[in-house]
Amino acid sequence: MRLKAILAIAFLAACLTAAGLVVGMRRGVTVRPMQGFTLYISQTSYPETGDPIHTATKIRQQKSDGSWKLQTTYSNGRVDLGYGQPGRGVFAVDAKNQKLEYVSPSSPRGLADIDWTKEPGFVGEETILGYKTFHIHSENDGQYVDSYMCPALQGYPLKTVIGNGRTKTVWEVTQIVLGETMFEAAPDLPVSTKRFNEKLQR
Repeated sequence: MRLKAILAIAFLAACLTAAGLVVGMRRGVTVRPMQGFTLYISQTSYPETGDPIHTATKIRQQKSDGSWKLQTTYSNGRVDLGYGQPGRGVFAVDAKNQKLEYVSPSSPRGLADIDWTKEPGFVGEETILGYKTFHIHSENDGQYVDSYMCPALQGYPLKTVIGNGRTKTVWEVTQIVLGETMFEAAPDLPVSTKRFNEKLQR
């Protein structure tokens, strides 16, 4: 049960990584052109004891307008879908209950145009798969998050590590395909804000 809880928290954190860190547009920041891309992402859990466990593979398709689709295939065969729409929000598909779970707000440009060197928690720069990233470190309630933000890819992190000093989960981009991508829109289902509201009340 503990591992399942950790993975559930990790999945939610992954959904929030690209949207929850939005801090808005900065005046005087040069607005960079955005392009579409597809990312292939490996998710690995490092338990307190034992070998690392490959828990999921993710495919993130992102259009130049900032909208995206995230497909997560877990090692047990389960597939989750998430969608982001600028100005509307981030949604997880609840196929069992036939609804969209509202996860967080979304921003069309915020992460792409930030000067990460001036953000709290800035550690330094690191090159990943040939792209410059900015390492941002944060801690809260005994848990730390290390994100490697890539402005050239709309501010999406090419690597994210979430841990508590004993265990950790790592999301790492393994392949980048540039170019406008085509994917179906989020399914036309009722939207629930229950999970989001519960999070706000904690």
